[in-house]
Amino acid sequence: MAKKKKCDDEIYYPEDILNEAYLFINSISADVAIYKNIKKLNKVEPNLEADSFVAWWYMERYLNFPHALGLIYDYKEEIEKFCETSNLMDVFIFLQKKMIFLYRLAKANGYIE
Repeated sequence: MAKKKKCDDEIYYPEDILNEAYLFINSISADVAIYKNIKKLNKVEPNLEADSFVAWWYMERYLNFPHALGLIYDYKEEIEKFCETSNLMDVFIFLQKKMIFLYRLAKANGYIE
């Protein structure tokens, strides 16, 4: 049996950065899941951009573009500003705006065709 060579190009990431990245990905995944569940009610207006991002994320296409995660993370504050709503109970509108922003960001950078 052949031994695997250790790759010299491996990058070390401190544990706190890995934990933050894990939490970040899980938070987007949770938002996508909530959005999908609300959409199942068929009482809300569809949005092609938001729905496209949800499909892209749900199918884990972001794994093909690891830089997409870094880009989304860099725009965290802008996403929050774009998604501001005066009514905290309007979760769907907030999530839909977030999905639209993420779609446009990924699309503009070539991560979504």
